[in-house]
Amino acid sequence: MKLSAAFLSCVLAQDGPFIDCAPEGSLDKLGLTAKDHENLCRERKCTWTANPAETKFPKCTYPADYKHYTMGKQMTSNGSNDKSERYSLSLHKDAQKNRFEGKEFAEPAIEKLQLIIEKYETYVRIRITDENDTRFEPPAVLDSPEEMVDSSENYDVTVSKENEPFSISVTRKDGTDLFNTADGPLIYYDQFLQITTRRANNIYGFGETMHSKIQNDIDYVTQGVWARDESVEFDRNLYGHQPYSLALEDTGLASGLLFFNAHPMDVAKTPEATLTFRAIGGQLDFFVFSGPSPEDVTRQYTSVIGRSYLFPYWSLGFQLCRWGYQNTQEVIDLVERNQQLGIPQDIQYVDIDYMDRQLDFTLDMTNYPDLPDFMTKTQTESNMRWILIIDPAISAEEKGELAWQDEGKDYPTYTRGVEQNAFIKYGKEDGHNEEILLGKVWPFLPGQYPDRSNVVEGDDWIFELQYNHSATAFPDFFRESAQKWWSDEIVRFREGFEGAPNGLSFDGIWIDMNEPTNFDAGEPGPDGENQWEEGCAKNKWNFPPYVPVSIEEARNDKDANILFQKTICMDGLQTNPKTGNDKELHFNLHSLYGYSEGQPTLDACELATGERCMVVSRSTFPGAQRTVGHWLGDNKSQWDHIKGQMIGSMDFSLYGFSYTGPDICGFFNNATEQLCSRWTQLGAFFPYSRNHNGNYNRQQDPAVWGEEFAAMTRDILQHRYRLLPYLYTLMYRASVFGDTVIRPLFANWPEDKTTHTIDEQMMWADGILISPVLTEDTTTVDAYFPEDRWFDYYTGNEVETGNQKLDAPLDFIPIHLRGGKIIPTQHPLDALTTMDSRMNPLGLIVSLDKEFSASGELYWDQGTNIDPIGTEQYSLITFSFADNTLTSTVEKSAIKEETHKNSGETITLQFESLEINGLEESISGISIDYNGAIAGIDSMSWRQETNGRLIVSAELELPMTEEFKIIFTPGENPEWPDSTESPVTTGSPEPTESPEVTTTSSAAAISACFLTFVLALFNH
Repeated sequence: MKLSAAFLSCVLAQDGPFIDCAPEGSLDKLGLTAKDHENLCRERKCTWTANPAETKFPKCTYPADYKHYTMGKQMTSNGSNDKSERYSLSLHKDAQKNRFEGKEFAEPAIEKLQLIIEKYETYVRIRITDENDTRFEPPAVLDSPEEMVDSSENYDVTVSKENEPFSISVTRKDGTDLFNTADGPLIYYDQFLQITTRRANNIYGFGETMHSKIQNDIDYVTQGVWARDESVEFDRNLYGHQPYSLALEDTGLASGLLFFNAHPMDVAKTPEATLTFRAIGGQLDFFVFSGPSPEDVTRQYTSVIGRSYLFPYWSLGFQLCRWGYQNTQEVIDLVERNQQLGIPQDIQYVDIDYMDRQLDFTLDMTNYPDLPDFMTKTQTESNMRWILIIDPAISAEEKGELAWQDEGKDYPTYTRGVEQNAFIKYGKEDGHNEEILLGKVWPFLPGQYPDRSNVVEGDDWIFELQYNHSATAFPDFFRESAQKWWSDEIVRFREGFEGAPNGLSFDGIWIDMNEPTNFDAGEPGPDGENQWEEGCAKNKWNFPPYVPVSIEEARNDKDANILFQKTICMDGLQTNPKTGNDKELHFNLHSLYGYSEGQPTLDACELATGERCMVVSRSTFPGAQRTVGHWLGDNKSQWDHIKGQMIGSMDFSLYGFSYTGPDICGFFNNATEQLCSRWTQLGAFFPYSRNHNGNYNRQQDPAVWGEEFAAMTRDILQHRYRLLPYLYTLMYRASVFGDTVIRPLFANWPEDKTTHTIDEQMMWADGILISPVLTEDTTTVDAYFPEDRWFDYYTGNEVETGNQKLDAPLDFIPIHLRGGKIIPTQHPLDALTTMDSRMNPLGLIVSLDKEFSASGELYWDQGTNIDPIGTEQYSLITFSFADNTLTSTVEKSAIKEETHKNSGETITLQFESLEINGLEESISGISIDYNGAIAGIDSMSWRQETNGRLIVSAELELPMTEEFKIIFTPGENPEWPDSTESPVTTGSPEPTESPEVTTTSSAAAISACFLTFVLALFNH
């Protein structure tokens, strides 16, 4: 750092926050010189500081007295039942009114606004919109779990006085800020909205991106939010649009903040924990959730935007997939080699390879004619499930004798879509020849096949795209006619079509490329070429005055304000399901495209299969979890992606998704055996557990690595399958109560500051701690155990709290059980699928807390029945342990038996095994109080190990839905030899409290800065 920067950084750090007034100046692609940047800054009446380029501080910042909007009078409500508060806002007479003067499509600031405040007991909604409240609002479904109130016991809302500069704050009753806009101005144009709010300094979330750390970097970092097809790298804006964050105070209190806006946006963060939101459309619409615990925040958030769909039980099984299977035989070989080595596998996928020229709802009759038969065979003989990929883009160039034929027609999927008005359109007046909006994605032209000799060869991807790929149309999934067409195509595909009279008997659907992806920029040209900046009409939607600097569109190779790079034109016309407007701009709905595809796909899948379905989507928006799960996209086979994608799963838990996970072992590049081994161990503990990789890379399913790797995989997957009753119960809780399934440690111990930055461990809810190896050639794990009792999952040995170094040889992942929890289990025995493992006896693992008590529950349904909770077709049993007695209480008992789908065999579900960790005393006898009778258990049927763990291996035969008590009688000699090895602690000291920060006077601050400068000069 230069000397002037050393002096300046000291001053700035004490006088902040510093909000960037000209973020465009940091974008090299715009070609702005330093003088251009300075002139832009001064035109905006902001403060220019020519600080050195290597510092992170913005050069152009808003002065404290920057003129913006003035608070007006409180307005009347919209009726006697409307408890909202409304205020008028007016642009100050001296405020800048033409921020983008000189730019094409620039418009003046909106002069009259209104502020609308809706208070609920646990959250508050704050909207700033135009004076007539006509601006676009995302048509995602919002629930209203609470009645509006005049005031809340959890927070206070304060607005500035009339005729003063606008500001609003939401504070806890002790004065702690949850939302406070006083640090920056309000800016409001049609296509540029900006507001700054202060939050607690521990910030989590904002996506979709892959973070290198779970806690957001707030050292002048700007993050983009905008749905985009992009390979996974750190800090890029990726597939989903998740403008939501959780803030954690040092005291452990948490709050949530949703910016309910679907447009491209920047989120600029400063070290003072300010967040500046810059969006280019819609409203400034915020939900503030008061918590106070992290789990409270997530429950409140999901009560509004929607809770996760309850996925079928089989979706929790292990899954294999690959883009690049050459034919059915290759898939057969894969399934058989893994079965021969005893690898549990519930689900097999096929990627776009199975399609004829990568066209939806077709089958490659050269390479995959036998796929339907093999699917049926594995479903009936191996009790497996199948998932097919279906992309949204539909070929629009299927004509002639080489076109896909069904029922004697050229690709009727497209023609039926045209007839049923299924596709996004252009407005006819915009100069385009085609009414249906077009792009290019995977489908090939008639007669041209991927990886075959009749493909037009070229030097690069752009050449191949022009001459081999067909133009595609994009369904408008918000349009009812498109939903009906989509459903009909999915049902027809499963029931039968030409070439596959019995259809493809899929069990679930994988929806990809739904940002939506377009390999061109906008429309292809007349010769199929990518037209780049000429691909869309020249208007304010495709070429807005400002493109957020942090989104990938701002970094493309042509023009920094092309918003349609890698997607379709923003002036495409869709249906808004909230307003009924059938000419809603894609500009407004772009980031909801994946969201809009979820519900009709799920509905169609359930209609086609007659069972609960599984849909997994790449693109998401708040509330998408109502219908879909999410995998984290096209990652790479490299070590830092293992941790980055674990953080991604924890992020999506905060967003309310119960069903998430990465491509285990990596999608791009070639995995190594060690990397794949460590990723498989961790991957066994993601709800969505799928090994998937890309075309041209080496295969990486467990069996290809050999018997040693297969043994490791078999062992860890057997533990996963054993714990599935617990995981399924967590999925139920997520669906009903909004609990998170995958959790960072701070979610369970927010008051423990050490947990606030831990991102190399994760938990299943609050019961199981997973501590993976995340680096190469490493056989130990530095783990942290918060204050509680902890037990080794494998041995029952108790572990001390604090920092511990754990052994983790190459075939092992450390797993620990938290005291106070009762975990339901079901050992897979020899089962390789959940259809078989669900026929096995149940068990319980009881781990006692410091009071020698514990509790837990088991949720159980048929596993595949649609809406089991709504139809009340489930059982729920709670368990408690206290005073040496384990008690079961049946809350609901609709399901008592399990019937095998294929064999028809029916068994009574019952508990037959038990494990207890952490007993206070040695046990001399066990008796069961069941059905009004008490009977002892033969001492040969149980044992207590030297570390105190008690294992009951007898066949208890206690029906799941009948209440029982198990009484443990202490022995005369309560002590037993303790064989627990003392854990080895790390060399690092225990964490200490952060020193208090003393605020100095202004003069003292300048003196401190001057001293910094003098010392730097002396050292220099």
